[in-house]
Amino acid sequence: MKYELNSEALERAPTKYFREIYLLNTTNTMTDCLVVGSRGAGKSIFSLKSPILISGIDTEMYEPFSVKKHVFFDIENLVKYALPRYDEDDLLFANVVFDDAGLNAGNREYMKRLNVVLGKLLECYREVQVNLWVNVPKASLIDITVRKLVGYFAIVEKKLNINNHQVCEKKIVKIYRTNTKSKSFLDDFLFDFNKSYPSRIDKFEVAPLDKEIYEEYRKMKRRAHKELLKDELEGESKERILLRKAINAMREFMTVSQIAKVLEIPRTSVYTYC
Repeated sequence: MKYELNSEALERAPTKYFREIYLLNTTNTMTDCLVVGSRGAGKSIFSLKSPILISGIDTEMYEPFSVKKHVFFDIENLVKYALPRYDEDDLLFANVVFDDAGLNAGNREYMKRLNVVLGKLLECYREVQVNLWVNVPKASLIDITVRKLVGYFAIVEKKLNINNHQVCEKKIVKIYRTNTKSKSFLDDFLFDFNKSYPSRIDKFEVAPLDKEIYEEYRKMKRRAHKELLKDELEGESKERILLRKAINAMREFMTVSQIAKVLEIPRTSVYTYC
């Protein structure tokens, strides 16, 4: 579905970045943004603020943004959100946030799957009118082939000004459009964000979130983190149970020293699982 450009709506766009998103969406071109920055820099605030601002530009074109409906912490739910949209006609544009995409960075299998699925979503979401923001602490957590599909990169930095025993905190975001860069530049830039930044299209301070929205987001995030940690504990327990059964089975035919050698664990550890 193609929407007519609304000049009044365009005027409501607060910065160049949001004007570009709106203009692209009116031509049925979806956008995606990889948001990077150190812990506490303000990645999530920028990613949540962006859909709110975009949705407010043209209420007849965009779904009202909802933290419960449009913010995700795992790749599976991100996929589930998209599937019903393929069966609907005359969709309103949606603005979706994949927060803490690097939360499972230590799990290689999960990150491998995340990169495969995210690459598909960056292509498929364009068919169901979804703009996507993805937060990671380091761009290199996302595979280079996936990063080359992303339309925008946002680097969020926290600036502290200490004066007269007061601390003033600002969250500054710099926006880059990737399709203006050469391939050789992309190969270097996407691995190292400490270099000079050509082709920057926008820079602005990120305003705080509405308190009610922020509290709702924090509750969702805490639940997601709690479930992740519970999964880790359950996974460890299952592993210990299987190991104990294996050791008990081996003890019928092997000495403690032989078991320790096979499992590559200290001899004294064998008794931990028996």
